[in-house]
Amino acid sequence: MRAPAHNNKPGFPGHSFLLSAMILTVLLISTGCDSSDSETGCKTLFNDGWKFQLGDIEKAMQPDYDDRDWRALELPHDWAIEGKFSADYSSGTGYLPGGIGWYRKTFGLPRNFSDKTIYLMFDGAYQNTEVWVNGKYMGKRPYGYISFYYDITDALLPGKTNVIAVRLDHTNVADSRWYTGNGIYRNVWMIAPGKVHVKPWGTYVTTPEVDDESAVVQVEVDLVNGTDEDITVDLVNEVFGPGGERINGTTTRASIIAGEEMVAAARMDVPEPARWSPESPSMYQVVTTVKSGKETLDKFTTGFGIRTIRFDPDKGFFCNGKPYTLKGICLHHDFGPLGAARHPNSSYMVLKKLKEAGANAIRTSHNPEDPYFLAMLDTMGFFVQGEAFDEWRHGKKKWIQGWNVGREEGKEGLDVYYGTGGYSDFFDAWAERDIKDMVRRDRNHPSMIMWSIGNEIDYPNDPYADPSDSFWEPGKPEPPELLEIASDLTRWVKELDTTRFVTAALANMPLANRVGYVEVLDIVGYNYQEKLYAEDHAAFPERVIYGSENGDSREAWEAVRDNAFISAQFLWTGIDYHGEAGRFPRHSAGAGIMDMCGFEKPVYYERKSWWTEAPMIKAIVFPAERGGRGGFRWPAMHWSFGVSAAAGSRDAETLSAGGGQSTSAATGQPSSDASGPSSSSEIGQTADQGVTGGQSAVQEVTGPELIVGAYSNCDEAELFLNGESLGRRNLSDNDFRERFWRLAFEPGEMKITGYRDGKQVCEDILVTAGEFEALELQSFEEFVQGDGRDIAHVTIQAVDANGVLVPEADAEIVFEVSGGGTLRAVGSGDLSSLESYQGNARRLYNGRAMVIVQSDGSKKDIVLSAAHGDVSQSLRIPVR
Repeated sequence: MRAPAHNNKPGFPGHSFLLSAMILTVLLISTGCDSSDSETGCKTLFNDGWKFQLGDIEKAMQPDYDDRDWRALELPHDWAIEGKFSADYSSGTGYLPGGIGWYRKTFGLPRNFSDKTIYLMFDGAYQNTEVWVNGKYMGKRPYGYISFYYDITDALLPGKTNVIAVRLDHTNVADSRWYTGNGIYRNVWMIAPGKVHVKPWGTYVTTPEVDDESAVVQVEVDLVNGTDEDITVDLVNEVFGPGGERINGTTTRASIIAGEEMVAAARMDVPEPARWSPESPSMYQVVTTVKSGKETLDKFTTGFGIRTIRFDPDKGFFCNGKPYTLKGICLHHDFGPLGAARHPNSSYMVLKKLKEAGANAIRTSHNPEDPYFLAMLDTMGFFVQGEAFDEWRHGKKKWIQGWNVGREEGKEGLDVYYGTGGYSDFFDAWAERDIKDMVRRDRNHPSMIMWSIGNEIDYPNDPYADPSDSFWEPGKPEPPELLEIASDLTRWVKELDTTRFVTAALANMPLANRVGYVEVLDIVGYNYQEKLYAEDHAAFPERVIYGSENGDSREAWEAVRDNAFISAQFLWTGIDYHGEAGRFPRHSAGAGIMDMCGFEKPVYYERKSWWTEAPMIKAIVFPAERGGRGGFRWPAMHWSFGVSAAAGSRDAETLSAGGGQSTSAATGQPSSDASGPSSSSEIGQTADQGVTGGQSAVQEVTGPELIVGAYSNCDEAELFLNGESLGRRNLSDNDFRERFWRLAFEPGEMKITGYRDGKQVCEDILVTAGEFEALELQSFEEFVQGDGRDIAHVTIQAVDANGVLVPEADAEIVFEVSGGGTLRAVGSGDLSSLESYQGNARRLYNGRAMVIVQSDGSKKDIVLSAAHGDVSQSLRIPVR
């Protein structure tokens, strides 16, 4: 057993301190009154005490409906991730169920709330969400990713019992190209300011003038007069620095007509500003107080950052005058075992690992993200591309039986092999409202640098078809409509924010150029079109070009690294997500550099070797027999090929797995050699040569013949097998083959060391594992808050007598949680496993699994026990 991990590393505070700061930032950036001032009310998390029932229920919106038999739960909640995988569902959404679900909440409201305006805010619910309060219909919001709120004041009964009912309809499970989740999967809030107050998402903070000596902070405040009388108020705006110190303030007199709203503005100077940047993500606050005489009517706090940004068509991206290459990661919104009901701790774990791999930018693929997640990106120092939509007026193909399965059927395959319903069903009615709400909500985040109005809307024949193309399909919408819609979306964004850049992720640049789609964009994102960078830069010298979605090949990275005019690469993708799957039972595309549980794949370390400066090296191993049949991108990271492998009884597919890590099955990736050699003979031309002293490193092949390589940012690497040097390799040139040695498997220790300027600066050691004899448990979190909500991620590993990971181990492990916690979810990263995420057992995959435990609010330490037969282990996680 290992003690809980200590997370205090340079640049990353301990998780509890950081997450507390992030939660506070959410409260500051989001709409709400001052939570410390009970006189004016506050923004209250409204996640407790809900009941849930799956299925459509005719009278569930009525206050007197009997819901005693419904399931009691706390939000956020995703009922899809609780369901069973089935081929009867859609591959696009990961073969998980949809359906109709109802939520109800009964609560009391103090009588003194009669002088408040009450808002009910949903950060996100999927989808077609309808809300009733005490039987009164509040409205419907179709888009499952957008935040929305209702003024429920007139429907409430202060001093009495109140009932909220929510219906969600995800009957069309094939409505998305990736996993959406079902239910109220983000936070719900009650906001209770006075009758005269700041409107939800009603502040807009900009810094129009910034230099080293000073910055101008401009604040626009949308004020609402909810009374039946005209009123004049004093609007006090104060700026507080990163340390909480008051810096400046100003008071503005504002007169508001009864029942109306108005925007009031103020300007303040900040001397010697601490600028927000990835290296120093300094956050300021504007505290807005609405006063009538000595009475405080509302108090509202907005977090913001002071920084400048610009793109240059020749030199790339600059923040505060400093050039940055945007080392970006695309992320979907789910986290493996938790689905769409992702927890902040899970997000922090993923983002921390991405930051350590050198990433400095996130693309919210392909929809508005959770407010807490954006606040986390602010405080961790990521740049952000906020994305609105994956489709517009016309639907894309959402594959049902597997990615591209039935493609040849054309129109005859509709509703059998693919569906086209989705956001397009309500785009015309809701697009303006949705994109404006996204911008209003998120425009104060300093991390946000660009707004994407759409992803691959121009994809060939899906849905737009160009008659000039050889693969044109008649009856498809015509491309000129792209310009019309893009113009509207861009205009709507700029009506609310002109301080950031409008962009789109384009998949068909020749078409986009022909119809003028790109002309309405400030900067132009190229998806997988690196071959056009130089050509388009020459043809359109004023255009800002960047990679909005890219594969993880070496060539794709070099296209950014070697061209200053290309400012960004957004890698597809950071972590495996459900959906965009192949044939059942695979339920993920497996495109991540981390798996479903956040375990790093080999390609993670390759990325780290390209994106970071601190010395690092990672050993990778794969069988020479795989040769040109593909698969050099995802080798093994162990030295345990076993007796049966040494005897040659396994085929090449099994050898590459090393007992479970096959090149395609373990990672879920399409086989591709884009980032490595194209054949074993190509490796052999260098792997049998280049040893220091000019001697061959190849031994007599008695076990499986293997290729050993290094992912490293060092100048040189040296390989040792059981203490014997097999020579050094020069890693400083661009010939990727020089990173490989060819040798026969020999049990023991394989070590690879990295050198800079002739000095050893790092190493990686792989040791052959023995039999599975013990379990090792390690928590990512140091401790858990005893609030009933906090969670910990615990890795379970099968190890031998010496504590070495046994990668072949696939035993079923049974879990039990005692003390002050409950079992929240289990997972393993296996993209074909049909095991329940809510079960108390899980088969190991590549020797590992993950258990997520949650505080039960009792303040007792959590004890997790894991067992397989006579092998057992437990871990105590402190609760504070």
